[in-house]
Amino acid sequence: MEKIENYFKKSINSSTNNNKISLIQDIEELYNRENISSNKGIFYILLEAIKFLASDIHIEALNNIVRIRYRINGILKEVARIDKSFLAGISSKIKILSSLDIVEKRKPQDGRFSLRYKGREIDFRTSIMPTMNGEKIVIRILDKFNYNLYFR
Repeated sequence: MEKIENYFKKSINSSTNNNKISLIQDIEELYNRENISSNKGIFYILLEAIKFLASDIHIEALNNIVRIRYRINGILKEVARIDKSFLAGISSKIKILSSLDIVEKRKPQDGRFSLRYKGREIDFRTSIMPTMNGEKIVIRILDKFNYNLYFR
C-alpha cells in the first residue's frame, strides 16, 4: 500500500440535505472535500480499513514515526509508517469526530462516531490512550454489512 501521507489534504464542511444538516456524512465525500493533510489522511485511513474489511485500526506513536496497523481476520498488519508530525492532527480530528476533549492528552478517552459509506452507515468506536511517545489511537469499525458476509 502507498504511504498514507501521499493522500493527505482537506477540512470538514457541513453537508446539507433539504435544509437539514446531515449528522452522518459520507466518508468518500468528506475525503474529497478535505484540504488539510492530517484530516484527509484520517479519512483515507478509514476508507482503506473499510475496503480491507478491517475490524480495528491502531495508530501508535513510536520514537520518530507513527505506525498504522489494521486488524484483518484477527491479525494486526502494518499498513503504513508516517512522520510523527501528522499525529497531532490525526488525533485532534478523531477527537472532534468522536466529540472528545481535544486538549486532554494525559487521560484516556473513549468515544464514537458514525459515517456513511456506499449508502450504509458504519459506526466507529474510538479509544485514545496516552503513552510515553504520544497518544495511541484504536478505532473499532462496526460495519453491519461485513458481519452479514460471515453469517450467510
